Amino acid sequence: MSHPGVEHAQEADSAVFVVLSVASLEEDIYGHVQHVLPATLEAIIRFRGSIVALESELLAQAGTIGKPGQVAGEQVKEILSAYIGGEPDDPGRTQLTNPVCENGIRRISEGYGTSMSAFRFPPSIASALGEICKE
Repeated sequence: MSHPGVEHAQEADSAVFVVLSVASLEEDIYGHVQHVLPATLEAIIRFRGSIVALESELLAQAGTIGKPGQVAGEQVKEILSAYIGGEPDDPGRTQLTNPVCENGIRRISEGYGTSMSAFRFPPSIASALGEICKE
């Protein structure tokens, strides 16, 4: 049960967002993008966390119903792997790996460089951004 279109759509959306965000450094003379960039990055971090929580919850619930739950759990892993990243059966896969979100955040951070420190984030978001950008 593969969903190849989902992953490609995510990559395209992320690429467009990253290109526009980084280009805004020179092209957005009024600073509209820089004004909303912190809230947008926060939303991406929170979305990523919600997907991880959803996977954990669904897998826990699927485990309570025996054999059908095992099949359902495998389907959950396969479907959400497009969002979380990694192969569903990869033992090295961690729930906190989302290449689409993380790569986009890293590219924006690289584009903005030290200017990222001018943005203010809630402590939990700043911590998550720091972890993503140091990898």
